[in-house]
Amino acid sequence: DVNTPEPLAADAVKFSNLKVRPGAQGAGGDGSTVAFVLGNRITDRAWDDRVLVFRNGQLQQKVSSFANNDSSEYTVTDNGSATTVTFGGAPLANEVIFISYLYEG
Repeated sequence: DVNTPEPLAADAVKFSNLKVRPGAQGAGGDGSTVAFVLGNRITDRAWDDRVLVFRNGQLQQKVSSFANNDSSEYTVTDNGSATTVTFGGAPLANEVIFISYLYEG
């Protein structure tokens, strides 16, 4: 039947052939830094929603603009040379920041 999809062989899609790559990085809060530059640039704005930011293990809220100037909200921007995650307020000293994202590689 033409409408019945065939399963892919186990080795049909190799990770090295994919256009998308995973990225992850950690940082520590210092009570004053609000912006964290990602190690890889996200050039397609459609991938902004794939940026997940955790503070002390808790997923934070991605927003388009800050309603509360606190470290529970973040934005993702790109200036043409770097992609930056910016918190609404600086994470406190010793808070653990972890950022997971996808980018085109």
